[in-house]
Order: sequence, then structure tokens, then C-alpha cells
Amino acid sequence: MEIYTIRVVCISNALSNLLFDAENSMDRYFGGRQIDATFIKTYMNYRQGILPLEDNVHCKNVLDTVLLEGEVRDNFLRLDEVTRSNYIRFLDLTLLPLFENAKRVELKLSKLKDRIKKKETNRNELIDDDSYNLRIYDFESNLDITLSIIQDVQNIYSRYVRAYNYSTNLDKHNQLSVSGVKLQWNANKRALYDLFAQLTLMDVEPGKHLVGNTIKELARFLADNVEGCPKASTIERELEKMREPQGIEKAKRGRIDLNITIDRT
Repeated sequence: MEIYTIRVVCISNALSNLLFDAENSMDRYFGGRQIDATFIKTYMNYRQGILPLEDNVHCKNVLDTVLLEGEVRDNFLRLDEVTRSNYIRFLDLTLLPLFENAKRVELKLSKLKDRIKKKETNRNELIDDDSYNLRIYDFESNLDITLSIIQDVQNIYSRYVRAYNYSTNLDKHNQLSVSGVKLQWNANKRALYDLFAQLTLMDVEPGKHLVGNTIKELARFLADNVEGCPKASTIERELEKMREPQGIEKAKRGRIDLNITIDRT
């Protein structure tokens, strides 16, 4: 099943180029030279024109986050589970470095703004360029817009990827639940926790536990499927205490004597 990626590739390439040019310009300025016009020219080209990609593919409206969200939404709606997981890995590899670079550039822009605020830099100062009548405030303003676009991209990424991760974790949780049936445990609840604590400490083979679920998962399982159990966080604490070598306070193992022979053939 084909994954549509042109909008993600377009906007990530364009924004990465803008961050690169902006950072170089600020580094020049902090090093005692003038800010050059490279970033502003690149920004103006992207706002007005087309970004050429490989194989003679061209992307119009490069910085349009509405088109980006449409592509991401369509992929999440139509892709199957395996392909969607691969798509999320692609988004991670493509966008997460962009978000990290944006943080670094934003710090440098804050440094520039601080110098302006302290009157150490004049916002009306001309930048180093012969063909444009550009000033530092043009640089500052365009970089603010660029960082705002990156924030929009990050919001789109978070909305869809977090929603997917939430639904995936919910599905895993639901797989632990027995729909419509609850265990009627008539003994003390600590004996029940003792039982599961012991099971988690038994190995089928070295490094492979008899029960492979985490303590948090087991606590949720018991809370959902045993009549009268307290909330999962309470059960989780009890299980953790019972897993200690000697137990803690009243949470000691041994209320139930398990004699389990594991067939390793």
C-alpha cells in the first residue's frame, strides 16, 4: 500500500534549509559580521515559489501546513496497521530532527532579540546585501514566522501520532481484559496479589518469565477483571512490594503455596 509523503518531504526540506540559513546568519552576526540576506531570500522564494525535489518532482505551496495535515490525515485513515507503523517511523526520522534544530535556532533568536531589547542591536540596521533594502527586523520577523510554521508542523505530528499511540496502547490493554466476565475471588485480596507476584518471579527458562506482562499491566488486568478489586495504582504498589525479596510490611509472599512444575520440553 502506497504511502504519500511529498508534503512531509517538501515542508521538512524547506524548513530545514531555512533553519540552516538563519542559524548561519546569526552565527555570523554574533561573530562580529553583518547578518546576510540568504535566509530572507530563501524564505521569500519558498513563500512565493516551488521547491524542486528529486526525479523532477516539484512541490507547490511548500510551507502550507493545511496541505500537510491533509496528507497525514489521509495516510492515517487509509493505511493498514503495519504500513501505518512504518509511516510513523518515517515521520519520526523526518520531523524529529527538524524539531530539535528549531529549538536551537529559537534560542539564538532569543539572544538576538535580547540584544535588540538592550539597545545593543538596532532593528533598523541594514543587513549585508546589495540588491535588497532589508533590515534586521525583516530577518527577525521572517524567522518568527518560520518557527511558527514549525510549531504548526509539530502540532500536526503530535495530534496524529499521539492519537495513534493512545489507541494502540488501549487495544493492548483491552486484550488483557475478559469482556463481560469478572473473577469472583473469595479470599483476601493480598492472597491474590501474592499469587500474581509469585508468578512474575518464575522463569520458563533463564531470562524468560512465566508471566510476561509488566506489573502495571497486571495491576490493570486485576482491577478490571476481579470483582471488588481496588484501583490499578493500589494493586501495582502491592505487587511491587510483594516482589521484594522479603516483602514489605504486610505485603509478604507465602499466603499461597505454589508448586508449579514447568515442562521445558
